[in-house]
This record gives sequence, structure tokens and C-alpha cells, in this order.
Amino acid sequence: DEYGYDISLPLTNSSTNEVAKVGYMANVFSREEVENKDEFINEISIYIPSISSAEIYVNAEDDDKSKLTKVAFSEILMPGYHTIKFTTPVKLTGNKFIVAAKLSSNNVLIPTETNCKSNGLGSNYWDNAKASAGESFISLDGNNWNDISTMVKDSNICIKAFTTYQEKEKTDINVT
Repeated sequence: DEYGYDISLPLTNSSTNEVAKVGYMANVFSREEVENKDEFINEISIYIPSISSAEIYVNAEDDDKSKLTKVAFSEILMPGYHTIKFTTPVKLTGNKFIVAAKLSSNNVLIPTETNCKSNGLGSNYWDNAKASAGESFISLDGNNWNDISTMVKDSNICIKAFTTYQEKEKTDINVT
């Protein structure tokens, strides 16, 4: 994680101006295929600034947020950085994939933790990384997504994906 400055963006309903107790966040990752190997997501890490439960979703094929599939659930998590392991690894099949989290809480409001350049607000030691439009998103309902690059310059949601490679299974072809 090349960003060293963190801020929390509260998920706010723009029509009521109320801060949400349920919110979604997602990162789009790019990948390149490795010859003779399959790539799998085994776990993700997420920074949670408020007491929350987390549901984890993945689209292993592309960056279409309407095709997310629930792959993991975590009971109540205390604020901090957490790694959530998948019961079954998810095979990545596209050049892009999405990892999304739904955070819920009965008692606290849900902010979205982002890593960003300090932009003069703190140490600029880690300010060498860049973020682009189309990489990080937030949503109140999991259907209507907002790109955070329009809210915080050079910022990404604090979701990390950890993958491993396995040799592709060889298929024997019998020619008769």
C-alpha cells in the first residue's frame, strides 16, 4: 500500500443528507494472465474505521459491478485492518476483477476508509503513488455506484486482494 495518509468518507444519502449505517465499497483491479497458470483470490484485507459486519463480493470476469457474487461473510469486526479468508478460492478469468464489501452496523455510522496522497495535509513521504478514475467506488445500495476520484483526488478505497497462482490442469486430447 503506497499511500500513507488515510481519511474516512462518510457514506451520505444525497437526498436526505443522512449518514448511512449500511454502505458498499469496491475496488477494480487489473491483471495480466501468466502462461500455464490460473490465478485465484484467496483472501482480502480491508480497513474498517467503525464496528461493522462485512460481506465480501467478487466479480472475477470484468469490472461490471452489477455481476458481483457474495463469497465471504465476517461477523462483527472492531475498527482496524482485517484479513478475510475465503472458504473457496475464486478463480480470476478476466483482465479486470472487482472486490467489493458491504459494511453494516446497528449502532454506528459507516464511513469509507480511503488511502490518498496527503495533498498538503500530512507527511508527503508516501505521495509517489497515483490513483485513477474507474478504480474505487462507493454505493449506498450496491446498485448505484459513485467513483471516489470525483470526491478525493488520488484516492483508493482500503480494500486489498491477495492472489495465488496454480499450474493449469493439462487436458489430454485423444485423437483416433
